[in-house]
Amino acid sequence: MLSPAGDDANPGTFDRPRRTLPKTPISGTTFLFRGGTYTDITADWSNASGITLSSYSGESPVLDGQYRYGSFLVLRDGIRSLTVSGLTITHYADSYGNGAIDSYGDVAGVRVIGNTFSANGLDASRDHHIYFGPASSQGRIRDWTIQGNRFLNPAASSIHAFGTTGAVNITITNNQFVGGQWGIIISEEGERDWTIANNTFTGITFEAVTLGTFATGPTSPVANIRLTRNLFSSAPGSYALRVDRSFVAARSLVEDNNLFWAGGAAPIMWSYPGPGHVLHVAEYRTASGMGVGSVEIDPNLTSAGRPANAGAAAFGA
Repeated sequence: MLSPAGDDANPGTFDRPRRTLPKTPISGTTFLFRGGTYTDITADWSNASGITLSSYSGESPVLDGQYRYGSFLVLRDGIRSLTVSGLTITHYADSYGNGAIDSYGDVAGVRVIGNTFSANGLDASRDHHIYFGPASSQGRIRDWTIQGNRFLNPAASSIHAFGTTGAVNITITNNQFVGGQWGIIISEEGERDWTIANNTFTGITFEAVTLGTFATGPTSPVANIRLTRNLFSSAPGSYALRVDRSFVAARSLVEDNNLFWAGGAAPIMWSYPGPGHVLHVAEYRTASGMGVGSVEIDPNLTSAGRPANAGAAAFGA
């Protein structure tokens, strides 16, 4: 048991709670956070399994890094079956490309469920809510579930996979993404078997989902990214989806049954190789064979039922 009024000399019972997380995790431990605001919660863990960090039933703990800590939680080689749930995690940043939750190397079976991430990061290109860093000699990031969270106003992106991570079997479902420069970035080689489903993306400045910004082109081994049943409400001048053409060439992307509510810019942009090419859903479907069942709605419809921005398709077929 943890409490803002606790003491780390205590055993962590209900009557005698701790105040912070231990430097060395003990496998099988559940940490329950009582309500209130914590200003010194940070941990850098490896080689442990079966750990849960959760709110105490009916209470609402807030972990506030006050921009003094780079990360709430850093996970390294040997972490297995860790759950983070029911917490508000805010104001963590160090401008070195990290997230409020960072993961590096052989980390598997992590569940991030029902949290609120808010205003993490100060650097608008490098600070994120969740960050997947490089693989290690021991292995790669795998088997994560990120579900039912609210990701609000990150400095850069809400979730960023970077650095030839090779993160595999990542499931991102039923989350709300609001604000920030990007929603989800899968930007390097080796990622595969990602499912991004039943999420909403609103108010994002650049791209809600970015696939392959730094990948090496048609030979990039990124594979099996499934993007389905999401709602994209893009801000004027932004894009719902930016797609590296290598995903299409390698049949690495399944995009179907999404709803694109365009706020000014076309919802989809192909970015590599060659110059960027902006596409509406119908054009994208014709060019790529993807987008099955997806619909684009342009809210700038005139009384005649045609888009105010001439030439844009109001609905995908």
